[in-house]
Amino acid sequence: MGHIVGVSDRIVFSTWSLVSGATLRVFISVLRPNHTVELQSFVFTLGSTGALQNNTFIVPEGDLVSVCCFVESAAVVAGSVLVQARLERGVITAAQVITVLFRDFISTDHPLSFPGSSVVAHHHDVPNFFYTTVADPGAGNQFTFTPPANTRSVILGVRFTLTNSATVTTRYPSLTFSQGGVVRIGFFGGGGVGASLSAIYNFVNVGAYNTVLLGQTMACFPPLELPSDGSLSSVVANMQVGDAITLIQIYGQRMVMPD
Repeated sequence: MGHIVGVSDRIVFSTWSLVSGATLRVFISVLRPNHTVELQSFVFTLGSTGALQNNTFIVPEGDLVSVCCFVESAAVVAGSVLVQARLERGVITAAQVITVLFRDFISTDHPLSFPGSSVVAHHHDVPNFFYTTVADPGAGNQFTFTPPANTRSVILGVRFTLTNSATVTTRYPSLTFSQGGVVRIGFFGGGGVGASLSAIYNFVNVGAYNTVLLGQTMACFPPLELPSDGSLSSVVANMQVGDAITLIQIYGQRMVMPD
């Protein structure tokens, strides 16, 4: 595994940028003492050009499995943003640096991750972390994610927003894994969403679903291996023509297989 995270530990991202206003997304996964993996996602915006910026994230106690940093803005180009991620312990005014997780320039084509670099597309059988978005399917439609050819992916988390029209009925989101046109397994999204309401659904490995914030639901979703001939789709029961699924995000690991 990775590094043991204590109750007073945190991950600090230090960035120095040649652009301003760009956004970066961070995924942090920790293996908790109860043997579940907790996945956290954060977004931060880069400040003034040429300024050093620190962003601190408190992480739960456990075994640090992975830390990944991805670009969410087209403003970031190669060599424009230097990112350092480090694990610190103790009070902020007298922090002890446990380790530097990674330090490199980031761009759309070069995300950063611990453990190891995530730029391994030219290698075979080496897992790398990936983060991707899926285009909005349009009102009244479900979304489908299909991995690239010659890959095997392990999906670790899925997040999307469901916004409902005024038609009176309760919608119940879920995800299904299909292969060869056959549905293999489904994952129920937890609580339903009523008319004229919006909710964020997070499918992650949390053991059981529960509503943690108003309008946001955590749903049980163990790591799912997704071959290149498989697909992951939303299934919203009672979906109406005016309902919309948006802001679809998928996080996982991927291996490039031999041709």
